[in-house]
Amino acid sequence: MTGPTLADAAHLASRYADRLLVCTTRDVHRAIAGRVLTLTGQQHTPVGVLHDRITSGVYGGVGLATRALGKVGSLGVGRTTDLEGTRKGRRVASIVNGLIGDVLRDQGSPAAITPSFRLDGRDLELARDTLRAAYPDATGRVVVFVPGLCEDETCWSYRRAERGPTYLQRLRDGARWTPLAVRLNTGIPIQDNAVALTGLVDGLVDAWPRDVREIAFVGHSLGGLVVRSAAGCAWSSPWADRVSHVVLLGSPHGGAPLERLVERAVPTMRRLPEVAPFATILEQRSVGIRDLHDGIGVDAALWCAAAYHCVAATLGKGERSLAGRMFGDLLVLLRSAQGSGAKVDADFRHITSAHHLDLLNHPLIHADLERWLGEPVADVLGRWLPGSPV
Repeated sequence: MTGPTLADAAHLASRYADRLLVCTTRDVHRAIAGRVLTLTGQQHTPVGVLHDRITSGVYGGVGLATRALGKVGSLGVGRTTDLEGTRKGRRVASIVNGLIGDVLRDQGSPAAITPSFRLDGRDLELARDTLRAAYPDATGRVVVFVPGLCEDETCWSYRRAERGPTYLQRLRDGARWTPLAVRLNTGIPIQDNAVALTGLVDGLVDAWPRDVREIAFVGHSLGGLVVRSAAGCAWSSPWADRVSHVVLLGSPHGGAPLERLVERAVPTMRRLPEVAPFATILEQRSVGIRDLHDGIGVDAALWCAAAYHCVAATLGKGERSLAGRMFGDLLVLLRSAQGSGAKVDADFRHITSAHHLDLLNHPLIHADLERWLGEPVADVLGRWLPGSPV
């Protein structure tokens, strides 16, 4: 077994429960109690001293129990229970990696996700025989779906019971494209994931049972930034000029306001003892989250032969609604999702009365994908080749 187990999850949970929950509660308690004892003049009296000793003993005991629970949980069945064996387990792993994936990778933790193509809840081996068996109806056109922060390859099934088949299923049923889903450690730097994505596609093209004539990327949120960054990594790859379409769903090209707010808030929180422990928690957010501060610059490399399609969602019923202008899709603002530096003049879709996750499975986007990916590759190449009309 190569993946993380329930034991690994229990050990990791106990460590962070002790560090973030127990220690944070203790520090907030101490700050508030200290202020009250100071105001009442009892900080250095027997009452204050007794309070400090009791609370230190209580929180020390809780921390010890938490760490012990993690060790107990790592015994017995936990060592043989594969966390990857259930959809909930895989989802938890992706969330954890989005939050602290850089730390997990640097520590060599088995809980750190290794970027890979995924099929039926498992990594897909990039070997010709394996791919031929997995995709007996493989076509020469491949579309790669890249998830966003804390998401895994099942994110495209969002509200499937209500909205029907996923983008991948519909494209597969159309028989023109063969869709594949990627899973990334979204807590590591965006550039590192771009390098990983490039390597995955290198291996896929080499092992694919048919000649790959056309490649498309569909990225949600942070996944779209990974796709854009990969253009600068794949310049020497023989398949780079076969990328004909790049679809970016709610990607914060110009940065994410929530991350900028957190970065500005942390220094202020540090100055207030009662909330300083929460600043400590926020400071431990992953590099992947921090990379959302500025998004991707206008000087970023482009897939030279690709048509770019950006999709933005906003709250509110109208395109000019106040809620939509102020809050965007709750995580990404409209202007940012429009695509700073991406060739978005060709196609842009603004979906109203929708939030960030709605873009993972939306009927209007189903129709757009069919239209965009149904365009002959020759027309796309002609649009962007030097000397061609734009």
